[in-house]
Amino acid sequence: MGEVFDHKEAVFFVGGTGNKDGDAFSGGCTKEWYDANFTQLSDIMATDGAPLVTSEEVSFTNSTKNFHQTNIGVGVEVGMVAYISGTFITPGLYELTTRVGDDDVIFSGVDAVGDNTDSTVNIGGALSSLQVAFNAVDAAAYNVWVYTNKDETLVTQLSLVYFAGTPELNTWLTVEGFNTTIGDMLPGGAYYQSPLSELIFGIDDDCKVKILGNGSVELLNFNEVTNVAIQCMRFTHAANYTFSATNTTSNVLFRHCTLDDASYVCNAVCNGFVFEDCYVTNMTTTGNVFKLKGYSFWFSKCLLNLSGTVQTGINLGLGDTYGDINITNSIILNGAVAIHTKRYIYATNNTFYNQAAGCLLVDGDTSTSISLLYAKNNIMMPSVHTVPAIVLGGGAGRGGGIVNDYNCIFSVDGQVLDKVVANDAGTEIETLFDENNILADPLMVDPANNDFRLKPGSPCLNTGKSTPNSGYTTIGAWQQKQGTRRRKWWW
Repeated sequence: MGEVFDHKEAVFFVGGTGNKDGDAFSGGCTKEWYDANFTQLSDIMATDGAPLVTSEEVSFTNSTKNFHQTNIGVGVEVGMVAYISGTFITPGLYELTTRVGDDDVIFSGVDAVGDNTDSTVNIGGALSSLQVAFNAVDAAAYNVWVYTNKDETLVTQLSLVYFAGTPELNTWLTVEGFNTTIGDMLPGGAYYQSPLSELIFGIDDDCKVKILGNGSVELLNFNEVTNVAIQCMRFTHAANYTFSATNTTSNVLFRHCTLDDASYVCNAVCNGFVFEDCYVTNMTTTGNVFKLKGYSFWFSKCLLNLSGTVQTGINLGLGDTYGDINITNSIILNGAVAIHTKRYIYATNNTFYNQAAGCLLVDGDTSTSISLLYAKNNIMMPSVHTVPAIVLGGGAGRGGGIVNDYNCIFSVDGQVLDKVVANDAGTEIETLFDENNILADPLMVDPANNDFRLKPGSPCLNTGKSTPNSGYTTIGAWQQKQGTRRRKWWW
């Protein structure tokens, strides 16, 4: 892959300037050069994302790692990265370490066994697709960033295999979408939209980089990778699911992403997946939107807009009795059940609204009674008062481990629930209702039109319990203020 990954952090691009064509054999730059010198895309690439320098039939001297050709050094700088190939050279990405005038450049650690006169040297530029980038980079030893502004319609599923980060070294592969400038779709950027903004105002004008399946292919597969961050992107129109993962995949973060227009999000066997500030909508399954199996799944500041009355938002433990779901500051709307697990739910400061069969469903293991539920500071509103907010199935709660406190529990039809907690046979479990819960209308601004802010005088204001994950004392998903220009929401 090239020596640059063995000794420095690196930055690469997909798409780039103009028509965003890029080049399958482009380079990039070191993170050090990027931090010191990068101001705009044209600093590192030419028209339509082409390399700054594309030189063929370059003379190479192996003993000095020197490449010689007229004007090969014009317009390039130390710290840029080139894709290099040629006779006796292992093709890959190498760092430019010395510029000897206009006609000679030296690259660090070029893996070669002899001289040649037929080298190809492409300095800088943008890569042509995310798959090309996935195949080219390696974050095992040092962090790697891939910035893309290119919408892609897939012919085959994107596949990320092996070459991501390393937990022991805390190195990460970060893939981030942008519109015109790096970071402009992060919070505070000109094109950032929160999940609530997307729900209320639609995603047609959403500027996230789009990965489209065209209804015929799945979108993304993680195969034995760790420490990957995907942010500021929209994965849409898959044939069936948005992503899949093997059981050796762990520590994957989706941040500021939209996942929509598929049957369901995932059928994943994995560990340590995090969804932060993500919007999930327009899934067509009659079952589970998130089908999860493994350990430790986190949802923070997310919005799941379920379809109809039969979908389950998050289901953990298909064929498994292990794993935990941690969800905070998130909203799950509609469907049959917001969250269904066989093991453990840690839910704080969420709003669960308009579920037809209950907000939280915990199935216990009847032999070990290992299921646990920790629910505090949530607004739980089933669609009708005859449906309980919490349903405990199997052996759930037989051994204790159920915390249901400081929640506001009411129904969308405007009445107090007949049963707040019930077993799967419909029998009420009164002992699992703690004294600090509130059975009253939370007085949200306009929930029927997706405005879940609290009115002045709401019983949820400052009546919750500070928790380790949220620190908030207001019950429900916590919003501060509504913005203006791009209709932002702060959570």
